[in-house]
Amino acid sequence: MYRPREVDQAVIAIWITLGLSVAAAIVSKWMSYTSAGDFIFTISVYGLFCLLPFHINRGSNVARWIYSVLAAFSIVLLLGLGLSSLSPPDAIVSVIMVPIEIFAVVRLFQPTSADYFDQSTSPT
Repeated sequence: MYRPREVDQAVIAIWITLGLSVAAAIVSKWMSYTSAGDFIFTISVYGLFCLLPFHINRGSNVARWIYSVLAAFSIVLLLGLGLSSLSPPDAIVSVIMVPIEIFAVVRLFQPTSADYFDQSTSPT
């Protein structure tokens, strides 16, 4: 099955946000903004999030929706809490990630992408 360019671009954007998040966690740990336990938990959660772009790339509509809900939740949480409650590395990465997450969600729900996810879930 042909995967649209929009889906490929969204998956790349999701990988970029995951990479930025891991980099921010490493810098936060290195600068002693987080404890070792929090760092391990954060990296473990990001490891689980790596399943989302993998499954989105394979045409999983459920993964597409889970990512979209998580992205929307993170943006709403960022707007609600503000940047002042975050460590400096997390604040910088959050500002960078918001437009990337919006880009990924928009690309995942464009008509060609939606057709791809509909075809992936329909029985053949």
